[in-house]
Amino acid sequence: MIATGSLSAADDSSTPLLWSEYNPGYHFKVEAEGYEPFISRLIESNEESAHFDISLQRGVTPVITVLLPNGEPAAVADVAFAIEGALLKHVSGRLYRKQSEDSPPRQTDSKGQFRFDSDKQVAQIVISHPKGCAVVRPDDLVQTQTIHLQPWGTLEGVYKNPGNSRNGRLFLLTYEFGTVRSMEYAMTDQQGRFIFNKAFPGTHTLQQIVRTPQDNEQPIGLRREVEIKPAQTTKVEMGGGYTVIAKIRLPGGVPKDIEIYGAVHTEFPAAPKNLEDDEEALAEWRSQPEVQEQFRAVKNFLFAPQPDGTWAAEGVEPGEYYVSATAYTPDVYEGEEVQVWAAQGPKISVPSAPATGTIDIGELVLQKRDLGAKNQ
Repeated sequence: MIATGSLSAADDSSTPLLWSEYNPGYHFKVEAEGYEPFISRLIESNEESAHFDISLQRGVTPVITVLLPNGEPAAVADVAFAIEGALLKHVSGRLYRKQSEDSPPRQTDSKGQFRFDSDKQVAQIVISHPKGCAVVRPDDLVQTQTIHLQPWGTLEGVYKNPGNSRNGRLFLLTYEFGTVRSMEYAMTDQQGRFIFNKAFPGTHTLQQIVRTPQDNEQPIGLRREVEIKPAQTTKVEMGGGYTVIAKIRLPGGVPKDIEIYGAVHTEFPAAPKNLEDDEEALAEWRSQPEVQEQFRAVKNFLFAPQPDGTWAAEGVEPGEYYVSATAYTPDVYEGEEVQVWAAQGPKISVPSAPATGTIDIGELVLQKRDLGAKNQ
């Protein structure tokens, strides 16, 4: 089968055809029963048109059967074909469907079946049903064409932070399936309790986050690994430790749409001085496994804005720390100057006893930094 034609971009009707964390453009996919699918090159988001000569090769699309933990067919289960680096979202046992930039998952039929097209770009197949879940690699379907779902696990947590409100704290649970990730949110009640009723079994990452005034998500505190088992409840405590408070003051004339980043952190690995002006060599240095391990070992507690105008880093563990804050102009266009303001605070010591407390470091006054560079 051979087809030719043009593909025109449309602001409202075009949607990515494969799940992906970012959207630098689109893939155009052609399917026909009895043929291997065609997936185009990446079409950049600013391309007005693209032309393809399409040739579909005959192939076999096996029928995959999905079964619930009790052996019954998993009818109307969500099936997402996730490419490498994809970020999926799900809520209460269903894959998240509300964002138009994500392609909707397929669903099994009344017999719990779906057809698998053997896309080479698919890294993982994620299946979600109110009664169970599974994550399989495409290679796993070569040996068997039946997928048995396992029961969901449950994660119950409590946020403990004396002296501060426990209500309305937001937590993010991130699942990692090889190069594919999925994420889910839960918010604390007035007692600081939160729950993930339907969590993928495995070892995953839990972290508290806040939303900035620019509606970006900002992690605070340390990430915690949690092990979730099928049909079991895992309990975890978050919070505690010390709260470090600061006032961040900006000079006059700073744009209103700036973003502020502040942290209490241990020392970051220092790059060799002879690499500071060589971006390629610096990137190569950072990619070294031993250097990446040093970065992972850094403890980094981010500041979050408080209702009284101060900034607070919560859950800081005992140890020696540096304090820093940076403000910058987001969404800088080509040719515009990148504006940055920064301040380095005092080095602080967080004691091991008492186990909780507050450290007020006073005011951090940010000063303009001359980067001497333009956004290219």
